[in-house]
Amino acid sequence: MLAPGPFVTALAFLLALTPICIWITLTDLRDMKIRNVAVYTMAGIFVVLGLLALPLDVWAWRWLNFVVVFAIGFVLFAYAGFGAGDIKFVSVAALFVSQAEGQISLALICLSVGLIAGLGLHQILKRIPALTRATPDWKSWGAKRTPAGVGLALALWAYLALACVLAV
Repeated sequence: MLAPGPFVTALAFLLALTPICIWITLTDLRDMKIRNVAVYTMAGIFVVLGLLALPLDVWAWRWLNFVVVFAIGFVLFAYAGFGAGDIKFVSVAALFVSQAEGQISLALICLSVGLIAGLGLHQILKRIPALTRATPDWKSWGAKRTPAGVGLALALWAYLALACVLAV
């Protein structure tokens, strides 16, 4: 079976992951946690949709992304205080990053911008009285640290959206 082109692949991943990115953002704002079930769902999407949308060799090599990011993340978790959920999310998100020329750089740019935007967005949202009154039990409003899942989900979504645009 022939794999679809880069646009169709990126669009399929984008459409499948958009609700997951929203879910991760909301649960991280509410609970300051990225749930394992969200990460497992992302991995399941890659296993099934990836096998349908990518050539088998490309799909297999994407697991190297996961291994490398997970290894780096494990060190950051152990020695720099990064959250375990954040590391699991980034590791699985790496499965969706193409190894084609320029794509890893694009993903890193999206990661940087996404984290900064997520920080800014959280700072703005927690200062909107109507929002905080409507969600008084959300842990992130009073937390000393910013929920990274907001920026991480935004980064993944932006990368996939840009991958669609650049593939056209």
